[in-house]
Amino acid sequence: MNFDAAFVKEDGVEIGIFATTMDVLNDKIQADNLISHCEERILIGYPVVLMAQDSQGKPHYYGKQDLTRFLESTNFSKIHFRRYTIP
Repeated sequence: MNFDAAFVKEDGVEIGIFATTMDVLNDKIQADNLISHCEERILIGYPVVLMAQDSQGKPHYYGKQDLTRFLESTNFSKIHFRRYTIP
């Protein structure tokens, strides 16, 4: 499994940002399930926020409101995503 993720610190807490598609963000049940899956099996130990870019490249976030607000106020170009592989 390949995925793109980034990590950002807010008030000493490291947030895992999992890149996905707008279709997932627009489906609350699917988005909630993906966050649970990520927190339990992929980005273990991190609070997870989902991120997708719209057709113009603007990032949209889904997750805990305080974390998404923080990320919305963060310059997206300073968030560095990396490709990860899980066998």
